[in-house]
Amino acid sequence: MTLLDLHMHSTASDGTLSPSALIGLISSAKGDRAVTALTDHDTTAGIDEYIEAAEKSPMNITVIPGVEISTDYMGEEIHILGLGIRWNDENLNRRLEDFRHSRDNRNIQIINKMKAAGFDISLSDIHPKKRGAAVARPDIARALVNKGYCKTVQEAFDRYISEDGPFFADRIMPGPETVIELIKSAGGTAVLAHILQYRKHFSDDELVTMARSLSEAGLEGIETYYSGYKSCDIAFIEELASEFGLFRTAGSDYHGSNKPDISLFTGRGDLNPPPELADEILSRFT
Repeated sequence: MTLLDLHMHSTASDGTLSPSALIGLISSAKGDRAVTALTDHDTTAGIDEYIEAAEKSPMNITVIPGVEISTDYMGEEIHILGLGIRWNDENLNRRLEDFRHSRDNRNIQIINKMKAAGFDISLSDIHPKKRGAAVARPDIARALVNKGYCKTVQEAFDRYISEDGPFFADRIMPGPETVIELIKSAGGTAVLAHILQYRKHFSDDELVTMARSLSEAGLEGIETYYSGYKSCDIAFIEELASEFGLFRTAGSDYHGSNKPDISLFTGRGDLNPPPELADEILSRFT
């Protein structure tokens, strides 16, 4: 059996396992082979370690270098996965650094709001784990847990730093068209991530328009199988894939203990892509 997961995060962004620890977890899974992509937020910092560990694994692990980039679509945040990228591409990493600086500016705003409200927290409490790593809201949430303000990361989000929270701050993000072109310039393929998460901002008709406009801008894939999706959700996305000529991908969006209900390869227990999808992905990226 070939296992497939093209959406996971490490300590290079907001996951809780290092890239090599992720490979260790993958290696312990029940399967003959794994096709995987490390897709940290706005950074490729973990890919070298991930590839090195995969080469030493007793399991046959295919690594598709990836990244997940946040974009601004009609005033709302949507995510584009870049799969099969040249992860050491200078222009790509220079632009990703710019995007991380935007995250850093938002972090400063959030911390300043918290300090003004009397919270004992500073930027030093959310320092990056390694050079080039992306520091984001989950790092702030963990700091709130470590300091005793919340019991869990999810509580920190719900009470303080969700979009409706008192300390939320926006950040400047590139448009999806810009990101799609950036991914293509680094030899990668652009994939629209977890489209149904955007139902809180867009109707289904507007999601169809989104898929159409992004496909016209060069989007090539769409994340069809994702943690929590029902059969009716998958059918809706498969229709989009067929209508706009997008290939299908599958991803758990694994974050380790930051999303403890999500497991690699199986998501919330319902991530079950068809067996032939792994072969389709292999033929496209290897």
